Amino acid sequence: MGKRIHQIFILSVIFLLPTTTWAAITAGDLIQVASRKISRTHFEYTYRLKALNSDNSSFSNVLATVTSLSAATSVVERDLSFGTLPARGTAESTDTFTITHDRRVRFSKASLSFTFSSRNGSPVARAG
Repeated sequence: MGKRIHQIFILSVIFLLPTTTWAAITAGDLIQVASRKISRTHFEYTYRLKALNSDNSSFSNVLATVTSLSAATSVVERDLSFGTLPARGTAESTDTFTITHDRRVRFSKASLSFTFSSRNGSPVARAG
């Protein structure tokens, strides 16, 4: 009986989530806003992000969370807002994200992962 309740709970959580999974929103260009030296090998970088919408619908209240896939890069500030992302268009984040990076390792945008969501029940995409 406990397993059945667990399954029902998981299904109800899945169906109550305000978003659906899909790849309509992807990460575009990083726009460097600031940089500063923290130590001999570590620097802090602040960026804005351009988001790309490949769907025929616009999305409002678009948010993104940044994570790092590299041990050489740490995310300090990870949340981004975009406002409305137009159909088949782009939008620049209204705020910034910040990372620290060990410059002994070559930086690659591919080491950052962006998870997008929309608070109005529109698509979510995971883009690296």
